[in-house]
Amino acid sequence: MLNIGLIGANGKMGHEIIKIILANKNAYNLKYAIVSTQNSNFFKNASTIVIDDISAMGQVDVVIDFSTPDMAINALNHCLKANIPIVLGTTGFD
Repeated sequence: MLNIGLIGANGKMGHEIIKIILANKNAYNLKYAIVSTQNSNFFKNASTIVIDDISAMGQVDVVIDFSTPDMAINALNHCLKANIPIVLGTTGFD
């Protein structure tokens, strides 16, 4: 099972990724979801650990990022230091 950390989980693409994960529960586990603090109730009653800071993310097999350019840079730096593969889908870079 692949343990996933999803950044931007409360956005449009985040919702789509969650649908894929839930449809394939034997293969994927959404271990951590990073959402903005004003949307922290998004995962109410879920087994996913909801955080608002990537430094609080524990070990995962891969990070998927569909957040903001600033957050994506932070995620990339964190993943490089922690040797975690990352998929960046964030848009809006200058």
